[in-house]
Amino acid sequence: MVKASLTLSVALLLGNALILPVAEAQSVPQRCATCRFVESEYRFMACLEACLNTSETSQGTRDNALREAQWSGWTFNSQRTFATKKSLNTYHDTFGGASVADLTLSPHHGKKGIRLRMGQLRFSMLSPTVDFIVDGKRFEVKGDRHSGSESFWTSDEALLRALRNGHRLEVKVTPFGEPQVAFTFDLSGIRDVTNIIWP
Repeated sequence: MVKASLTLSVALLLGNALILPVAEAQSVPQRCATCRFVESEYRFMACLEACLNTSETSQGTRDNALREAQWSGWTFNSQRTFATKKSLNTYHDTFGGASVADLTLSPHHGKKGIRLRMGQLRFSMLSPTVDFIVDGKRFEVKGDRHSGSESFWTSDEALLRALRNGHRLEVKVTPFGEPQVAFTFDLSGIRDVTNIIWP
């Protein structure tokens, strides 16, 4: 009788997870709802336990990835939808200003991509092109329509794949009114970042 009551209670809880708003159905993950179709009580409880353990493991893996990425020098916004890392070197422009480049991994209009900023330096407004050299492999990339004078945006898939598995990135670009500059980034932790930003 006790087992039957327990099964009924958990089944009702799972049923509610399907119809209640997300904010009210926090106790059981949505993906566990399929367990309610298991007829055997033993298999039902095993299904539920496995699902909940998987959910906890996933969260634990995500938390570990976040710690590893932060330890490697990446900073995240509060929603963990953007991650930024600064270049290892600083460029001193012709007016004596010091510029450090920022590499940001982020989604934009539903697409995976990266955004590059160069401090006080500005990109050319006429078809800006940047050379990304990942572990010695060069990618010549043109900025898309989301690029501007202050930032360069690309969703080049080949480049993104190389970055995810890369160790070192060198960026070469000719800013507006300046000679060509080069910035170097340590890519350690980038795989953890992509697992968080682009799961």
